[in-house]
Amino acid sequence: MSSIHTNHAAMAALQTLRATSDGLLNQQEALGTGKDIATARDDSALWAISKSIESDVAGFQAIRDNLGLGIATTGVARSGAENISDILTKIQQVVVNANEANVDRDKLQADFASLRDQVDSIAKAAQFNGLNLLRSTAVNTDLGGHPTVLASINRSGSDVQTDQIVVSRRDLQVEAAAYTTAGYSAVSSGTYTVTTANSTQASVLSIAPFTTGTAAGDLFRFQVGGTANDVTIGLRQGESDADLLDRITTALNFVKDESGVEWGNFVANRDTMNVDFEGTESATGTFAVQMSAAQGATASTSDYDAVGGGLGLLQAFDISTEDGARAALGAMDNLIQASVDAAASFGADQKTLGTQEKLVTVLSDTLKSGIGVLVDADLEERSARLEALQVQQQLGVQALSIANQSSQQLLTLFR
Repeated sequence: MSSIHTNHAAMAALQTLRATSDGLLNQQEALGTGKDIATARDDSALWAISKSIESDVAGFQAIRDNLGLGIATTGVARSGAENISDILTKIQQVVVNANEANVDRDKLQADFASLRDQVDSIAKAAQFNGLNLLRSTAVNTDLGGHPTVLASINRSGSDVQTDQIVVSRRDLQVEAAAYTTAGYSAVSSGTYTVTTANSTQASVLSIAPFTTGTAAGDLFRFQVGGTANDVTIGLRQGESDADLLDRITTALNFVKDESGVEWGNFVANRDTMNVDFEGTESATGTFAVQMSAAQGATASTSDYDAVGGGLGLLQAFDISTEDGARAALGAMDNLIQASVDAAASFGADQKTLGTQEKLVTVLSDTLKSGIGVLVDADLEERSARLEALQVQQQLGVQALSIANQSSQQLLTLFR
């Protein structure tokens, strides 16, 4: 039945044309944005998932930046420690020359002082972005005084946590610690007697008193063979018991040798964490230990500034005398080893951070690929579909035109 009021064919053609136009618009939007899911209207669930992953990608980018800073910081510290190690080797050559009989030790002392100042300059300058890993006098109780680098983020549902990599400090400053009661309180002192027979070894000092109930900033003064010669050791942030044991042993041997005492050697015993004494001849001697504790948690920055550096023993060197040259020579191996260990530690940390940076980069790229799978449009498919819809649109327009012409055909009935 034909009607001039209702054209069913035109209505059907118009609906088809509208559907084709909507599909064409969808394809154009996908081609324009490059995404199947550009807004939450397209697919709310997948859009929400993609946004959550995008936030993780942004977080990983921030982590890469932090890791980059950490790599640069440890790189500067490693380079500084390597240079200090080279200079300490030169200092050892000067000290060896000072142990010769027919030399001008005063000139050698001047050469030594110049090289020591170079070590001090490098240790102070080896900083990046305000962080110097060769200095550890700043008040910092987090993770034993060692800085951390943000290394990863871990997501479990809505719970997001971070992982950090601890970067070790290795103090290579040459400031000497000064035993003082200003800002401190003397908490203990004692005189220890060493008695040995031929080829005997005895444990003479446990480091337990220096690590139990003490804190970074505490000072310990050692005297061997009298009060004329002494060395102060400051407990630094993040220092391990083994490191403290080595420094105490080196200090005791140094003041012993500088005092002209020749009745054996102090030896670090890492198995028992004690300082042992090895004697080759029957001998008896005494050494004194004094401890000055900081004011605990209320200790100020100035308290920590008094603890000295890891190479602070260099300030006590006086190779202008025979005993001083001998004492310095005995201490140099441990000081060089401290700088070598520092360089190796920084190198290991730098490698760890570099490996983590590569991992974060891979994870970030993988997440980006996952987002693409969820929301990106297949442009080849979309392009082919667009061309098909354009043809359908043209056919729809023609169909609508034909449907509209059917009403005109009714006029022929009245001719």
